[in-house]
Amino acid sequence: MILRREKVSRRDFFRPMTLPWWIATALFIASLLLVRYFNQTEGAQISLCPTKNLFRIPCPLCRGTSATFQLVEGNVSGALQSNPLATLLVVGATCWITLWLVFGIRLRATIPTKVTAALILLALAANWSYLLAIR
Repeated sequence: MILRREKVSRRDFFRPMTLPWWIATALFIASLLLVRYFNQTEGAQISLCPTKNLFRIPCPLCRGTSATFQLVEGNVSGALQSNPLATLLVVGATCWITLWLVFGIRLRATIPTKVTAALILLALAANWSYLLAIR
């Protein structure tokens, strides 16, 4: 079995989140919303990706913010077209957080760390290839 299910306290989810973590998260979300606002209402073309800004090529997670906003708006196919990996990460993280906070269930991977790292690198490479092909 790839995932092991364990019962945990719902409060454990928030234990590592200190005040600086909350402040940094709030500032990050505020910056994303501000860029989105200017891109949509003012017609700006602001890109937050340093790889795209410096080298003019998308990074493996480029358009991930767009995919996330499209998911929030209910446009799953648009999110998958923008960035399939970011879409899967957002959906997976949402399911993981929901299981933990609502049901008190935490999922842990049981596969070896080297295999996990290889799978992550493979997913990033496949996603980057897709993004380079559609640009």
